[in-house]
Amino acid sequence: MKLTDDTKMVAYRWEYISHDGRRISMPVVYDYESEGETAEEILRKAQEHHPEDGCEIMTLKEFEALDRQFTLARGVIEVDEETFNEMLNVLPPLKWVDRTCEKHRCRVNEFCMSEFDHSVYTTQYARAYVDGETRYYSATVDYYDESTWIHNRI
Repeated sequence: MKLTDDTKMVAYRWEYISHDGRRISMPVVYDYESEGETAEEILRKAQEHHPEDGCEIMTLKEFEALDRQFTLARGVIEVDEETFNEMLNVLPPLKWVDRTCEKHRCRVNEFCMSEFDHSVYTTQYARAYVDGETRYYSATVDYYDESTWIHNRI
C-alpha cells in the first residue's frame, strides 16, 4: 500500500515515562485504511483495544503534524556534564557544531545522536557558556530543521 498525505488512518495517544523520568505523550498509528476495511471500522477495533487513549481518524499529513507537535513539545532540559560526555562518547556524534546563541550571546557546542528516535527526530546535546558558567542541555530535535536545535531554544 502506498501512503499519501491523504491516506486515512486511526491513531491513538500513548504515554510512557522516559529514561530521564519525564512523562512523554505521543501519537501512535493503530492501522491504515485499506481495501475492504474503512477507517470507521478500524476506529471501532482501536477503541476496543485502547478505550482510554483517544483513538481518532486522521490523514497521514495530520498525523505527521501532530507527531511533530508532541515530539518537539518535550522541550529543552538541563543535564549534567557527565551525561553530556557519556552521550558524546556512546556513538559517533552527528553535526558537531560550535555556534553562538544570539539570545544569551554565548558560545554553544552541540551535537546530535546518530541513533534517531523516529523519523527525522533525534536527541541533541549542547554545552553552553553562559555568563562565565558552563551549562549542559538535551532536547529532541528535528535533525533537518535547525530552528528546533538547542541554541535556538535556550
